[in-house]
Amino acid sequence: MKKTLFILLILILVSAAYAQKINFIGGMSLSRYHVEGLVYAPPPFGPVWRYNSGFIGGMGIEFKVFWFLRFEADALYFQKGSNYSLMPGDKSICNLNTISFPILVKFAFLPDSLPYILAGGEFSIILSEKWDGRDSTVSREKNDYGILLGVGNNIKIPGASLFIEARYHIGISDINRADEMWGWDDIIMKTRALAVIIGVKI
Repeated sequence: MKKTLFILLILILVSAAYAQKINFIGGMSLSRYHVEGLVYAPPPFGPVWRYNSGFIGGMGIEFKVFWFLRFEADALYFQKGSNYSLMPGDKSICNLNTISFPILVKFAFLPDSLPYILAGGEFSIILSEKWDGRDSTVSREKNDYGILLGVGNNIKIPGASLFIEARYHIGISDINRADEMWGWDDIIMKTRALAVIIGVKI
């Protein structure tokens, strides 16, 4: 994992030398696990997976191809996870810490326009997972893959160029290893996250 992270960071640093814009990014996320194959009882009894809040922070590099088309590559610390309840009133908190590498295409509607749409893919390195404070990293895969869609808005103010974006991350890989390790029934676990970020371009 350390070797993969090192190679990705070197690629980002080399690319930054040729980037037209460098973005500094921060924001919040609401994430949950999408789980298949784990059924104990019908609703309102569990299991029920709900959204958990988290933090996002990092930087990105941006390349302008045409006035309406840009490419962006980010390196982000991204807190994902989920809230979980088995019975009404019961609640467990699962925090999944990742390093996320989204590759995005941004399409603007008008020259120097405010709104734009974005889409792309995401590769994540899973650093750790804690379930109610207990380390459960061994139950997860080392990497996660997904796609993301979103919208954004540029905000121009004197002396700075800001942007705000809403991104929806859809994990497409199964990050669960518990069934392989302990012989449980086949449980498929994928990540879902809604992120709202604010960035500064330099």
